[in-house]
Amino acid sequence: MRMPGTRQSRQGIPIRREMSTDASWLVGSAQGDDTSRLPMPLSILLMLLLLALLLVASGFFSGSETALFSLSRHQRARFAQSNALVPRTILTLLAETRGLLITLLLGNMTINVLYFVVSSVLLIKVSEMDRVGGGVMAGLTVVPLLAIILLGEVMPKLVASRLPDRFARVIALPMLAVHRVLSPIRVSSSVLVITPLSRLLAPPVPSPDLSPEELDAMLDHLGGVLDEAGYFYPPDKKKILERNIRTMFTHAKLTVAEVRLFRGMVRQFAWWGRGGKASDSGE
Repeated sequence: MRMPGTRQSRQGIPIRREMSTDASWLVGSAQGDDTSRLPMPLSILLMLLLLALLLVASGFFSGSETALFSLSRHQRARFAQSNALVPRTILTLLAETRGLLITLLLGNMTINVLYFVVSSVLLIKVSEMDRVGGGVMAGLTVVPLLAIILLGEVMPKLVASRLPDRFARVIALPMLAVHRVLSPIRVSSSVLVITPLSRLLAPPVPSPDLSPEELDAMLDHLGGVLDEAGYFYPPDKKKILERNIRTMFTHAKLTVAEVRLFRGMVRQFAWWGRGGKASDSGE
């Protein structure tokens, strides 16, 4: 009969098993130092897999932007002549330029933020593990950054710029699906954020250019008032003075609004010179 914790040799002599005195791997959660030692490799593996997927998604958005907006007129015309699904999808995306740009911006920004969040959590998890050297920590700090720059931005853009036709055909259908899924968020952000900021930061609308006819009308008005006031004296210098006045106002490059303002001032001076009073200016 075997005793608990023993085993028999070939000669039948019972030999007692050596019981491990280190049971911390069973009660590590109670001591608080080995709580996450068992699931840690799996969590790190999942985070690495997630980083790889986010890297692919980042390249998808950055390359899609370059490919779609690098298509030439000839390529777009060839797509328009085709009845296939993919060319029609590409033209549908390009027809909504503003909405497509917002979708690409939201998608790329969201993916990159998630990428850096996951990489930061991974760095924290690895730092909590035993026997992790400084070289590993330095690598986990630098490698994700280089990966998102090279594999998530630079390489997809280079490929898309070299092969915009093929790249656009590959990403057309998934991009349209993402474009439709993000439609509520895209419309809300466009109405509440992007459009107000565009109006706030947009440069002022320039006034219309001054036409030669409007400049001639102003100079004729000014010349009549100056002639009435006796400015052109002696009379033989009238042509020279008029030419100098025209040159001065031509070099000034006045706008339509400025010409109208100046003509109002000239009209008011002329009215005052004829004996008008301030109280009659509204008549």
